[in-house]
Amino acid sequence: MFEHSYQNLTVDIVVDDFPIHPRENSENLGQIYALHKRYQFSEIKLDNSQCNSWQDEYSLIRKELDIALILPLYLYDHSGLAISLTPFSCRWDSGQLGYIFVTKKRLREFFDCKRISHNYLEKARQSLDLEVAEYNLYLQHEVYNVAVLDNTKQILDSCFGVYGYQNAQAIGEKMKQSLMCRCA
Repeated sequence: MFEHSYQNLTVDIVVDDFPIHPRENSENLGQIYALHKRYQFSEIKLDNSQCNSWQDEYSLIRKELDIALILPLYLYDHSGLAISLTPFSCRWDSGQLGYIFVTKKRLREFFDCKRISHNYLEKARQSLDLEVAEYNLYLQHEVYNVAVLDNTKQILDSCFGVYGYQNAQAIGEKMKQSLMCRCA
């Protein structure tokens, strides 16, 4: 919990105990295809009975779907979960989880374009990177509720489901500044 008081206004930041799952309730560009014995990350199912390696899985995805961009997805599993587009340094508790990808059709719909240029592929890559970063914050319980309180602890403004502590602090300060301007 974080509290910062100034001119009788307090910014209160607490962990969101019931955050909305970022892969279920938002417009994501990418889809995740993942294989794990204990966790369900995959958003699609493919018949991978003939696959013996990640290269086989990659080839299966490219064969079955009209892929615009596909990136490897990695998992670190040690007293908590973390995901990333780059491998983790621990070879014992981490490894490839699967792939995050975007189909050509989805990319065209998302960016409202007809032709997939290098520029759109770069934007898609950045979007997938942000989606994975957001999912990672969710997995690490880094989702917050932010409120601005007066000196009687009455909530004057609030925002829920903020990803990342620094982001929550920045939003809290902006909310407080906005209230101070209105009250001045």
